Amino acid sequence: IIFFNEPIGTYPNLDTNQVKSQIAVLNNDFAGTGSGVSNVPSAFANLVNNTGIRFCLASKDRQDAPLVPKGIERISASANSWLSPATATLDLQNYFNTVIIPATIWDPTKYLNIWVSDKPNNYPLNGFSTYPPGTNLTGLFGGTFGTTTNDGVWLWAKACGTVGTVQAPNDLGRTGTHEIGHWLGLRHIWGDGN
Repeated sequence: IIFFNEPIGTYPNLDTNQVKSQIAVLNNDFAGTGSGVSNVPSAFANLVNNTGIRFCLASKDRQDAPLVPKGIERISASANSWLSPATATLDLQNYFNTVIIPATIWDPTKYLNIWVSDKPNNYPLNGFSTYPPGTNLTGLFGGTFGTTTNDGVWLWAKACGTVGTVQAPNDLGRTGTHEIGHWLGLRHIWGDGN
């Protein structure tokens, strides 16, 4: 969680329960049991399956020390002399990709990195991700492929999880499911290319 000077539990320095609610949504969605699964159009209903992918919060930090609480590293942007992620003139994705992510990334061969922060009011995205590094999947274009310095997902703090500071209509944890789908090599099902 990238915050500025906010205390734990104060937006965007999310409390542990909000983070855990996002993990629960991911596990349900990737198990094929997520909320709304009964609304899948009949033409695709036979494709709803358990992917066998399960998410959990890391129990150790980058230096292999116990991580308390599990899965959450809180990083102060102000203590690192970084701009606030909510800075109005900030190109958020570029700033994260060139400043914050390289300075905070965990080994992407062992972890799915998820950064959560505030964003500028006019920033149009609620999340972004890299595609899988070294993939031979065809049809992936217009995105960034993961490397040792950028691999992972960014989520807006108001679109992370289902409780706490989430903001409708992004209060179902589905931004995380969507972006992690890209991280695993999925494109948009509505078609985003030729």
